[in-house]
Amino acid sequence: MHKSFTDPSILDDAFRETMPLPDKTMAELFFDAAAARPNAPAIRFMDACISFSQLSKRITVCKEALESLGIQQGCVISLCLPNIPEAVVLFYAINQLGAICNMIHPLAPPAGVIHHVQQTNSEVLFMPDLFLERLGKSL
Repeated sequence: MHKSFTDPSILDDAFRETMPLPDKTMAELFFDAAAARPNAPAIRFMDACISFSQLSKRITVCKEALESLGIQQGCVISLCLPNIPEAVVLFYAINQLGAICNMIHPLAPPAGVIHHVQQTNSEVLFMPDLFLERLGKSL
């Protein structure tokens, strides 16, 4: 299940020994876990409980929606979201497509958000509507 590698160009001196890596993406590992326990709680948010099965379905629907927008492997997508279920759904849907998820702290100042979006050449920025007033003029 794990691959081992030693590549000094990506490891600092403290980690130059062989390091195990999963041979699956994070999304694949998530879906494996979901298949093993579909009815178990995956996310508890406020008064809601989302099962692994429910979360899997949301991720799949989101992935298909992102695909319909032209998001594909290698695209950079920025998320500027608080700790909400939608952030988890988007993260795994983006990972499932092979796109790159650029996480931006939701309390970052507008200039910081814009800087990260531009620096990473993000094609899309996901953020709550309530952030639009704060960031809208900067976008």
